[in-house]
Amino acid sequence: MIKHAVIMNLPEGKIPGYYAQVVKSLASKTNLFDRDKEVLIVNSKNELLSVIEVMNQFKLNYETCALYLLPEDAKLTNHYSDFGFTSKFGNTYLYENLTSIFYFTENKESSTSQAIHQIEEHKLAEYNSDEITYYAVEKHLEELILGISKAYQCQIKFI
Repeated sequence: MIKHAVIMNLPEGKIPGYYAQVVKSLASKTNLFDRDKEVLIVNSKNELLSVIEVMNQFKLNYETCALYLLPEDAKLTNHYSDFGFTSKFGNTYLYENLTSIFYFTENKESSTSQAIHQIEEHKLAEYNSDEITYYAVEKHLEELILGISKAYQCQIKFI
């Protein structure tokens, strides 16, 4: 599931309560889905626009990005944190611009399991949803993943 985020660059040296004013203004404009330090996460592009409006109102520097929200039971590898984070509320995200998520569209057990074995070392996360297993990898590895699936005569689809 895609979420939208604003990464704030909070200025140093502001008087106490400045951040509280930003938070109060945000609360009056939109509902935050989640947050983690300077990252504010919302559900929709419309909500993202409301957050951007507040950032501009307070003349804060910021970046926007899209995030994949992973299910609670996702299996994470040791290096997933180079491509995402777990929020203070316990939600796990991957940066959409750095990662790709795919699944096998045909399930020939023997060839699929061999392909999965080859992909294992490149995997950032794995999770199940609606009886489909999804795999997250670094975005720049899409061609490699396609090559592996072709070599084992498997069909995959990137989401």
